[in-house]
Amino acid sequence: MILGMTVMEFIGQIFGLIAVVISFIAYQMPTQKKILFMNLLVTVAILLNYAFLGATTGVILNVVCFIRNIIFMNRDKKIFSYKFYPYLLMVIIGGLSLFFSEGAYSILITIGLIVNTFALSLTNPQATRYCMVISCSFIFAYNIFVFSIGGMINEAVAIISSILGIIRHRKAN
Repeated sequence: MILGMTVMEFIGQIFGLIAVVISFIAYQMPTQKKILFMNLLVTVAILLNYAFLGATTGVILNVVCFIRNIIFMNRDKKIFSYKFYPYLLMVIIGGLSLFFSEGAYSILITIGLIVNTFALSLTNPQATRYCMVISCSFIFAYNIFVFSIGGMINEAVAIISSILGIIRHRKAN
């Protein structure tokens, strides 16, 4: 036991904290492609966070999010340019959450990641930042239930960083 947590939970919390640092940087990026790349790294850290905490819904849905980020990062390539991808991914997230639900609170991460998928499918970084405030709020609530300290901090930082990015880039325009 470390600080009242099992070793697995402690390792999970460390991955959550790594995600915090990357997440803060992500929403300050000037282009959508850079936001998506940084979000890919955040997704890996959060996936590992949930895996070590035993948060099944979070793990499964973040695997889809990893694939989603790769698709969206490469939408300039023909195979990834189809407009149905965001909708397909949102349906997959919703469907998988039915099979891998940990309880009623799993709906929080499901809604959050569906909104997150919509947000990241946008080509306007400012619109993405607005949607991230909403999606991160739902995911923050899920993290309370699975007691992901790093996840809670990560989503709080993502919300704050998105708001700062909204303000910063609004003034720039």
